[in-house]
Amino acid sequence: MRILIVDDNPADRSLAAREVRRGAADARVIEVDSLAALRQAMRQPFDVAVVDFSLGWSTGIEVLREVRQADPDIGAVLFTGSLGEEMAVEALKSGFDDYVIKDPSRLARLRGAVAALSERVKERRESRRLRQRHEQLFQSVPVGLFVCQPNGDFQMGNPRLLQMLGVAGLKDLRSLNFFDLFRWEGLRDWATLEAAGPVGIEATLEGSAGPRTVLLQSHRVPGEDAYQGAVTDVTPLRRAVQQKEILLHEVFHRVYNNLQSIRGLLRVQGKQFEDARVRDAFEDVSARIMAMAMVQRKLHTGGDHQHVNFADYLADLVEASRQLVPGAQVGIELEAEPVQVYIERALPLGLIANELLTNALEHAFPSGRAGKVVIEFRRADRRMLLIVEDNGIGTAGQVPGGGVGTMLLSRLVRQIDGEICYSSQRGLRVEVRAPL
Repeated sequence: MRILIVDDNPADRSLAAREVRRGAADARVIEVDSLAALRQAMRQPFDVAVVDFSLGWSTGIEVLREVRQADPDIGAVLFTGSLGEEMAVEALKSGFDDYVIKDPSRLARLRGAVAALSERVKERRESRRLRQRHEQLFQSVPVGLFVCQPNGDFQMGNPRLLQMLGVAGLKDLRSLNFFDLFRWEGLRDWATLEAAGPVGIEATLEGSAGPRTVLLQSHRVPGEDAYQGAVTDVTPLRRAVQQKEILLHEVFHRVYNNLQSIRGLLRVQGKQFEDARVRDAFEDVSARIMAMAMVQRKLHTGGDHQHVNFADYLADLVEASRQLVPGAQVGIELEAEPVQVYIERALPLGLIANELLTNALEHAFPSGRAGKVVIEFRRADRRMLLIVEDNGIGTAGQVPGGGVGTMLLSRLVRQIDGEICYSSQRGLRVEVRAPL
């Protein structure tokens, strides 16, 4: 503790210093007996000032004003020889935290008063530090902060809010109404906002600089009939997002067109070979590129550039694959739930579906045999399940082996952290399970 003792009587100063040290042996005590010595001492911080009421050169109340001007949080104990009840009340009203009579029987109370007051001073300074920090944040935070009444009349706002609204000061702000500035359906339903807790909505601010897109957050002030909240200008962010969406749309469109061009070139090139196996190889690669292009088309035509509605993708895949069906004797049925799949999984999963469907159409029904291929896709707990099942000749023509298709399937399934299972009864059933 750092203790300041102000008294023009050296015996009384020594008495007070001795009592303070009895309570705290390591306390640093500074004694002053004049105004000049007081001002010199107050250049350093103190926790508590012990002040006599009657000084030859001043009064205790004047000294209190002097020390509080230098440090508004310092504790102050009035230490005097005689103090009536009326004067004690006056001293406490003037700002003293406590008073102790100069009496040998009461000196122990001085020791306790100083120790207790030093703890209160720590709390005062911490509270002031927090208030200053909050005030600094309020003044400098780059979002608009406000308090308004339930009818929308503003009570206060920070500099950023004044700037956003184009007003010079609080007087101008209090002439405005919250509901006249912000546009959002249901904005006046404060009860709904309160019931839901702090609510964030995207609204339009009708400011002096023109309409702005803002994120508005508001909730009721605890214990008061008022609302407080924050206004964040997200207009540049909204424009950046729109620009990004335009660029992504263009990228997906160009990738789709390029894949279609590559597919066309491969098919044309494949037809130049007389060897049927070479032509089939070109056709297989072309079909796989088609499967990738279809995912790109979904990203290009949809509003979501991160997910693919895989049921829609399978419907397109089935339609595109019908040209591989020999005649009209093999039917394709699709049972798919509209599950959104991330693009990182949609691409390999699309290639898996294409590979399984192509395999069934090419090998399950030899010599014009009639049959059916059923494709199922659904959510199973937190996993997705793809099933391709046919009623063809079964494993006799489709035993998983070491071909390119089988090797490709295995790698694609590993890529989506999945597992593949084959079973055969009246045909071949392939199940692929993977995390969503």
